[in-house]
Amino acid sequence: MTVAPVLIGAPVLIATHRRFPLTTLLDVLIALHALVLILGAAYTYARVYVAGRRMAVFLSGCVALAIGAFYERIEWWAALALGQGADPFLGTQGDPWDTHSDMFMALIGAVTALLTLARFQDRQIERLSASEAGGTLPAGG
Repeated sequence: MTVAPVLIGAPVLIATHRRFPLTTLLDVLIALHALVLILGAAYTYARVYVAGRRMAVFLSGCVALAIGAFYERIEWWAALALGQGADPFLGTQGDPWDTHSDMFMALIGAVTALLTLARFQDRQIERLSASEAGGTLPAGG
């Protein structure tokens, strides 16, 4: 049962609120997360998958940027761990805008890939879907 964390967590939070008070912001964020869990319990993946082309393109770009942002966090963690040796390791050469330019380049790369490869990917998905319906695998790409 996907809502089990909500059914367990909500009473615990209510019972311990006076002894372990949380900020209003944290309470709101926990409530929003609980709503997401409840939504996930009500709708399975098969019922809420992304069918619209625009949303699929948008989410693909978001995933590319999220991966880029996570990599920037890894660089930041490395900088913290290395201290003064971080600049030569990261190659920032003192550029305070390095992370911003890296993320902008990730955006440009994602948009370029989506504009140039989306139709090719769609054709491959159509071939795969057709072959699965017919019971044969497609030859080549």
